[in-house]
Amino acid sequence: MFDDIANSIGIALGADKTIGGWIAGATFTIILIIILEWTIGDEEKAGNIFFISTGLGIVLSGLFGWFPLWVPFLLGIFIIFLLVNPFHIGSGA
Repeated sequence: MFDDIANSIGIALGADKTIGGWIAGATFTIILIIILEWTIGDEEKAGNIFFISTGLGIVLSGLFGWFPLWVPFLLGIFIIFLLVNPFHIGSGA
């Protein structure tokens, strides 16, 4: 089912299934960000909600087959670096 969506978007744009998958995954992720931001809408946790909704959208898009599997893994590494913050002035090294 998800491959058919990517294929249909690719055909509509005059491209292939890969481009259609990237566009479907990006659209799904943006819609998920908007839905979770409006639903939860907590001012204090806005940054955390953004990371969670972005990560969830990219992981689900990867599981649907719209993104290659290296994209969620790269996002996970990026989030780990954001949380650990190895370049912080107070970090030991």
